Amino acid sequence: MQDLFTLVRGCVCRTFLQVGAVLALCLTGALVGLAEELVLNEIAHDVFAVLAPAGHPGEANAGFIVMDDAVLVVDTHMVPEAGRELIAKIREITPLPVRYVVNTHWHPDHTHGNASYMAAFGPQTTFISHTTTRADIANLGSELLARNRVKNAALADVELVLPNLTFSGELDLYMANRRIQLLFFGRGHTRGDIVVYLRDDRVAFVGDLVTGGPPFARDGYPFAWISTLETLLQFDIETIVAGHGNIWRSRQVLVDRIRFLQHATDVIRHGYSSGQGLDEIVAAIDLDAYRDTFEPEPGSAPWGSWMHMLVERGLLELKTAQAKEQ
Repeated sequence: MQDLFTLVRGCVCRTFLQVGAVLALCLTGALVGLAEELVLNEIAHDVFAVLAPAGHPGEANAGFIVMDDAVLVVDTHMVPEAGRELIAKIREITPLPVRYVVNTHWHPDHTHGNASYMAAFGPQTTFISHTTTRADIANLGSELLARNRVKNAALADVELVLPNLTFSGELDLYMANRRIQLLFFGRGHTRGDIVVYLRDDRVAFVGDLVTGGPPFARDGYPFAWISTLETLLQFDIETIVAGHGNIWRSRQVLVDRIRFLQHATDVIRHGYSSGQGLDEIVAAIDLDAYRDTFEPEPGSAPWGSWMHMLVERGLLELKTAQAKEQ
């Protein structure tokens, strides 16, 4: 959800929500201080969810796990300053080094801080992602960064650091005191979303497979997203750390997002088969019926605009599937 980058206090934010549009950041000079501090929540023993409050340039949530001899970080925020802020907070809790960094998907609000960890902890740091996520950071991410650097001074010192360990299905990390499962269930918010699952703690870091609002599908796969969440729902989970928004203390959020996606994709499928236009299909999605399952809608980014992205991506899925059948 890199398009929803909220700006430093005192700046004016403009968001372009058309498919393929890039967020125009409004910054007046280099980031010296952060508008709000990152908020740490210990959600299990030595397991922390890191929330980026409104106004924080880190934009996305993150997390970290303190093990016997090292720390694992989940996602690294939008700008290096936010990565350095989290490193400072980790050092207040433990002197152990960060040895593992997991990128749940390729979007810059989850990967642009990678270099902060490389600088602080050296080349022995292992950066982990799905195989397609590494490719997308290298290609889509680098193209996006090049375009945004032209107009955004805060991105001038961003250096892309690619994952040096990738996997395509499941990767288990066995530490001295716990097992950490990295799981890929299929396409959803992107083609390479992974979940960081702690079975013993019943905790899942899910990246942008779940957020506070409706599914953000600029690079998404609405039909496949349903089965991905349905698979996740089968796991024993008590606490869900979303990519944006609050911590969810119930699996009900998965049920709610599946229900919404099922409704939206039914509308898209019907509209496609009956020859309806984009705007007509968008208008048929009953977003209001699901608003009580979402967090309060931010005035600067109306969710109705997101439905155009959802419909366009859904139509693309249907057209691609149809072409394969012919």
